[in-house]
Amino acid sequence: MEPLDRVDRRILELLQHDGRLTGAEVGRRVGLSQPAASARISRLEKAGVISGYRAIVHASTVGLNIRAVVRLRTTHAQLGPALQLASETNEIASTLRVTGEDCLIFDVHCADAARLERIVDSLARYGPGHHRARLARVPFQAPHAGGRRQLDGHQLDAAVTVAGSSRGVRRGCSGVPRFSRADAAARLPRRHAGSSCDAPA
Repeated sequence: MEPLDRVDRRILELLQHDGRLTGAEVGRRVGLSQPAASARISRLEKAGVISGYRAIVHASTVGLNIRAVVRLRTTHAQLGPALQLASETNEIASTLRVTGEDCLIFDVHCADAARLERIVDSLARYGPGHHRARLARVPFQAPHAGGRRQLDGHQLDAAVTVAGSSRGVRRGCSGVPRFSRADAAARLPRRHAGSSCDAPA
């Protein structure tokens, strides 16, 4: 495919903001005729630049009233099973593989705290056995990462760190503390060059 020009990039910007725009409307905004704009969109789709279109669902309107970020520390051997579980869990909207002390970060949307506990328990089976989990209330928005399900529209309610099994999760759920953005940053684990989930040399 030829390199993207200014018009291509503008079309991509428009469609990322509203994927339902017609070829005629896209053409009007970028100064092209409807056939020319539609041809460019088709070319971008065929080249894989545009990989698809999806609906973004406001999570609370479908009963998913709790949003949490679960950070899992695991081992390289358990990485595959943990990712498989995440792909089979409807409440996990996206998964990030990261370097550092943690290995995976899950964006989770649940109907209630009991369901969140069950998801944390299931993910904790793939930890290295330190038997520690932490649940904390985080009063700020977190951006969505790409994932299978796009859910949007409500505050991040909890951040959970899982290492090993989930002992202590129930104690955390009973009285979740509130703290500021600065406090939240201070509680994040320090990053290191290596990770327990990195592939062995």
